[in-house]
Amino acid sequence: MKEYTYSFIDGISKGLIATEKDIFNKQSFIQMDGAFVNDGIVVSTPDVNQLDLDSLGCSYPFPQVFYLKDLTIVGTATALYDYSAVGGLTSLITVDEGSTWSVADYHRFVVFTNGKAIIVRDGSSGEWREFTECTIPTGLCVCNLNGQLLIGGPETSCVAGFMG
Repeated sequence: MKEYTYSFIDGISKGLIATEKDIFNKQSFIQMDGAFVNDGIVVSTPDVNQLDLDSLGCSYPFPQVFYLKDLTIVGTATALYDYSAVGGLTSLITVDEGSTWSVADYHRFVVFTNGKAIIVRDGSSGEWREFTECTIPTGLCVCNLNGQLLIGGPETSCVAGFMG
């Protein structure tokens, strides 16, 4: 019997389908477990089962684990940690307690907010710091919308945006 081969390259580059309505012939994934699409390639998530999150002393909803394009970040109520398979957890920054963390990922430039502080990772130096240069509302959520950073939430009077 002849073997049938089908290439699914378009589906990989599109990632997950936005809605489950009319999914036929859309060339997209409906669900992905243990993987995500990064630059058109399916990448498995790092193995965090070996991560000792109990040592952080957190309670629900923390710790949060973020699989970013170039980093794996663990967030607690007051701190962010970098996770690497070789070195384990490395403390990045400590801030005042706020809400849960929200992130916008621009590869090397990363923005986090917890409703009390905006934390940025400098794209060229890799340094993590609290953003205090101007009066941008901290908000409760951040979003990368076509390269523009949007910050919003119920505690802000408007949605503010700036380029990263």
